Amino acid sequence: MYLVVQTGYNRGRTFEITDQPLVIGRDEDCGVSVKGRAISRRHCELWLEKGTVRIRDLGSRNGTHVNGDPVEDAILTVGDEIAVGAFVFIASDHPGKERPAQSPEPTTTVTVSLSRAYYLHQSESAVAEDYQPRTVLEFRDLYLMGRRYSRAVSREELVDLFAADLREHFRPESFWLAWYLGAENKLAHYAFEVDGHLPPPEAVLRRAIEESSGILQPSHTRTGGKKHFCTTLAAPLQYGNEKLGVAACQAEFPRGSYDEQDLEFLVAIADGFAPYVRAIERQEQLQRDAERILGTKGGTSRIVGKSKAINRVKSLVQKIAKTDINVVILGETGTGKELVARLIHDLSPRAMHPFIAINCAAVPSELFESEMFGHEKGAFTGATRRRTGWFEQAHGGTLFLDEIGDMPRQHQVSLLRAIELGEFRRVGGESLLRANVRVIAATGDRPKFDLPENHFRFDLYQRLAGMELSVPPLRERKSDIALLAEHFLSDCVARLPTPCLRLHPGTLAKLESHPWPGNVRELRACIERACALASGVDILPDDVLLSNVGFAASVEPAFHPKTMDEMQREHIIQTLNACDGNISAAAQALGISRPGLHKMLKRHGIER
Repeated sequence: MYLVVQTGYNRGRTFEITDQPLVIGRDEDCGVSVKGRAISRRHCELWLEKGTVRIRDLGSRNGTHVNGDPVEDAILTVGDEIAVGAFVFIASDHPGKERPAQSPEPTTTVTVSLSRAYYLHQSESAVAEDYQPRTVLEFRDLYLMGRRYSRAVSREELVDLFAADLREHFRPESFWLAWYLGAENKLAHYAFEVDGHLPPPEAVLRRAIEESSGILQPSHTRTGGKKHFCTTLAAPLQYGNEKLGVAACQAEFPRGSYDEQDLEFLVAIADGFAPYVRAIERQEQLQRDAERILGTKGGTSRIVGKSKAINRVKSLVQKIAKTDINVVILGETGTGKELVARLIHDLSPRAMHPFIAINCAAVPSELFESEMFGHEKGAFTGATRRRTGWFEQAHGGTLFLDEIGDMPRQHQVSLLRAIELGEFRRVGGESLLRANVRVIAATGDRPKFDLPENHFRFDLYQRLAGMELSVPPLRERKSDIALLAEHFLSDCVARLPTPCLRLHPGTLAKLESHPWPGNVRELRACIERACALASGVDILPDDVLLSNVGFAASVEPAFHPKTMDEMQREHIIQTLNACDGNISAAAQALGISRPGLHKMLKRHGIER
């Protein structure tokens, strides 16, 4: 008697059953080695005993089924169907028909609509009409897949589970998952190729999503001058009437090929996967909406101030937000460049999609490509799983690159290509991925391209600076200091146990006279310190600690003309203070006599 494979890429392969046990299982040393989550390492065995064929389960986790019934030890007859996991075999008195040595000619393309797909059909007698052990096992696998998908907490985790299921059930040379960009009528994010030499079947993918149908299409391909026969399965990801994307598998003869039942099963997997994709998208959207609502106080009113300089910024933000142009925001540290970038995003049509903020100065050069574009599992030491990069995470939304001038030059070419074409590759990956991203960059100063020490590419800056927007420093909008101080005070009061604090008029005067080299960020820190130091309801001038540490070189003090007498008087006072009021020491430091110093003190009205 013979054991003939009825399913999968080895369909038609035959194993002779002799008096030596023929073991079926996952281990490579099994006589019939098959893979799958539902298959044990040594699942069952068959052997010939006194002219009859016996089968025995080897304590497998999911059992061995004969004609749909679980068995532990049984006698097989010709025509019996044996199910081990998702694999089905038949006991036969003659060898099965092996696959031809040469590639078969293509057959007609097969399509199946979602409304008529076998596993999705609404008829109560659907299973009874075409009962097969394989079908029952696949229904069980669909149930287990749904349980796994329901526990995913992110789109990345969900996609990884889906990819693992496709690998296990279809053993493809290549497979893809493409998201559908309805507004642009494009497919994006081709991914997960196994061998990488087969190009994405764009026409099949697009037809599947447009017709809402699963497709099985045979075709010939050529690689290295050699002709290959392959079959492609494609199934749409659809939630109600909403098209989310499409999944596809491709197998190449003689390693594997697919049939109509494989197509039905892929359609069922994709249809069950789609609602979980939509649920994850809604969850992420709710999180973004909550963050945006908590930070929104009426459009551009999030930018506090009424000065002419800041009103110009508000006006430009509203205009820029309506477009999809890339933006470079110029401004000193602490002026609120990221706030402006977030506001542009929140007021734009992209507000429902992610806003990913990155500080380029904080990313080590050797990790930049991996962080920006992601990496595949095994791409380098420590890459234990596939990682989605920032550019891909920002798909549909905005990528904010702060301190763009500190980006390593060797990585600027790949970023330029990603911005221009919307295409990129993960580190260690072969797939050309796509993402629709708006880029907003920020820097303290416009790069000086005419200087030899400048390392920033002019073509990249041109691509980023579709529009330039300058955020004024706080010293140029002093009329906004009181409004900003009250705003920060309100934030602090909301977090403090003391419900009432107010700024003393003298405190406001002290704040307005400071040059604020650290800009709005420094003012916020100053108010927070003052709230912590205040001993009463009023924040007094002495509660405000002003400091220029770390900023002294960044801001030029305002110049005020002085007479020679004024300068001489100030110099004498500073010298006396340095000498602790000692007249003799001060006179010696000034290079004059003690009586001469007394005359100068009297002349300038300096009392000692």
